[in-house]
Amino acid sequence: ADGLKTGHTQKSGYGLTASVKAKDGRRLIMVINGLKSMNERAEEARKMMSWGLANFQNSNLLNTDKPVAEVEVWLGKNKTVKAVPGKDLIQTHPIADDIQASSVVRYQQPVLAPIQKGQKLGTITTLLPDKTLVETDLIAAENVEKLGFFAKIKALLTGG
Repeated sequence: ADGLKTGHTQKSGYGLTASVKAKDGRRLIMVINGLKSMNERAEEARKMMSWGLANFQNSNLLNTDKPVAEVEVWLGKNKTVKAVPGKDLIQTHPIADDIQASSVVRYQQPVLAPIQKGQKLGTITTLLPDKTLVETDLIAAENVEKLGFFAKIKALLTGG
């Protein structure tokens, strides 16, 4: 545990607010109140944290290191640019659940060169199992330089 606040009042009994970071990086936060003794508070806290650690996991639904699309580039030295989520999307869920989420990627194409790594290209909308919609930026994973003058003329003349 790396965060802890205990308390007691006559009316509400013994309480505890605690935080623990699991080995896999998950953070669990617990708040309990209304217990009859310090020993009961300690035992209930141990049981709840153990249950949370044993029965829940995080799934990485979107990862900033994993491209989700290749976007067509107009007048660039590369014909496409890899696009990644602007931030990770992590969902905490019961271990027994096979999490099913779907994402829709939206962008205007083609994107005109030059393109800078980190440039916003569009959006990713993800539907979580609880029907929550989460929108994340779709960003360029790499730079794409624009074509030089003669290559640009050739591309314009040939449609490529």
